[in-house]
Amino acid sequence: MMENGNVWTFDKIAECAGAIRENMGRVIIGKQDVIKLVIAGLFAGGHILLEDTPGTGKTMLAKSLARSIDAEFGRIQFTPDLLPLDLTGQNVYHQKEEQFVFVPGPVFCNVLLADEINRATPRTQSSLLECMEEKQVTVDGETRVLERPFFLIATQNPIETAGTYPLPEAQLDRFCMQLKMGFPTVMEELDIMDRFIQDSPLERLEPVCTAAEIVQAQEGCRHIYVDESADLDMAVNIIFNAKTQRIGVCNACESLVVHEKVEKALMPLLKAKLDEKSVEIRGDEQVQESVSGIVPAVESDWGKEYLDYILSVKTVSSIDEAIAHINRYNTGHSEAIITRDYANAQKFLEEVDAAAVYVNASTRFTDGFEFGFGAEIGISTQKLHARGPMGLTALTTTKYIIYGNGQVR
Repeated sequence: MMENGNVWTFDKIAECAGAIRENMGRVIIGKQDVIKLVIAGLFAGGHILLEDTPGTGKTMLAKSLARSIDAEFGRIQFTPDLLPLDLTGQNVYHQKEEQFVFVPGPVFCNVLLADEINRATPRTQSSLLECMEEKQVTVDGETRVLERPFFLIATQNPIETAGTYPLPEAQLDRFCMQLKMGFPTVMEELDIMDRFIQDSPLERLEPVCTAAEIVQAQEGCRHIYVDESADLDMAVNIIFNAKTQRIGVCNACESLVVHEKVEKALMPLLKAKLDEKSVEIRGDEQVQESVSGIVPAVESDWGKEYLDYILSVKTVSSIDEAIAHINRYNTGHSEAIITRDYANAQKFLEEVDAAAVYVNASTRFTDGFEFGFGAEIGISTQKLHARGPMGLTALTTTKYIIYGNGQVR
């Protein structure tokens, strides 16, 4: 990741993750592998599902994480009679003021523990979908954005346990990892008794970073470049898919770069399509002149990860300018070019610095399952992975090159 004041370098992220892990280790005995994966899920902007029996330390893990990043902690005990509004909040009539007042639910926090989530009905479980995916809550037609970071740790009892409901597939898809805490060993139980016999170390736990720093570490930006030879209908379809199919994921398009020769023809078509999803477009002066309803872009928009229905648009005069712009503001994740020019496609593939580079396809395909790897715990944008003795292969890196002809996910 770049370090440009808003986005952290990998070394800084690793340092922060190590500090959080060490801090949580003052409370949680053992379970270092679980702690590492939970922290990885936090930095990846995902959510965690823990399947285990009561008393294995799930609540303590969530609380220690929240204290370590100086974040607000919330907890919901799921029961069969729990209703969706009990989670999201609701409008309550205030008799003295003679108006409805919104009372926020427990989801309005940074780290939320959804305890025994599969004891509630599927309807109540599904009320978390919008929170998990789009980091927002809609009640009575009004949408309220959740404060970032929003990190959900859900626990569920084994499905064979009486009184449980299986989680819907759409819900399971929102979790980036499913983990088990496991029972402590005999020696770990003795350490727990010794550590907690007088008071709780959780009460003495001090934060090692802030919630705002976690948000900075999560930042990332994916671009699509529309070349002067691009098929404009294909470009509109790919951009629409990459931006709107799922806005809260790490492979969604956040910024568009357009060659000046096709900008005037593309923008009216693209805006009409994006208006179907009420996408806000933030553009430079040339884009503002080409179509109405454009919000003026500022410098920070070129490298910002919105995770929202917002897209920045930058006009360039050449493919060299496009590549320079992308390499300056991207985070090494996924970049795409829409073009009919073979030479420009090869130049883009070779010179853009990213883990996955696409020709005429949506960035939404950067996914372990889509690449045929099975389950995925995250996407690396780093180039050097080795520790210990290193041979020649340890000095190489992987860059995925994807050719398409208009594919969307």
